[in-house]
Amino acid sequence: MASDETDSHPYTKGSYTCADFAAAFRSNALGAEYECGIAFLYFPDNTCPALNCFNTTDRGLVFVEPQSYKFVNVEIGKSYQTEKNTSPVSNNTVIWYYVDWRVLK
Repeated sequence: MASDETDSHPYTKGSYTCADFAAAFRSNALGAEYECGIAFLYFPDNTCPALNCFNTTDRGLVFVEPQSYKFVNVEIGKSYQTEKNTSPVSNNTVIWYYVDWRVLK
């Protein structure tokens, strides 16, 4: 993550979103020969943020927020909070998530 520059791209709603950050981060990780997935989180309000994950030998599945490079906890039934998404009004409870490990060419 130290050499990745995905976080330097500005977030632009409708143009460069969390899915774009996750795809760019994954592409860079795959280029560095790390197996990296894209995780799609599903909230009750039908929003679906994307982040990245790695299946590690010592910690199991770990999730990374590609806009900040922070390791984050993802657990079904628990609230998902980031620096950008801390509003107590919105319901950020993870109702399920999907990890895509496919490499598209």
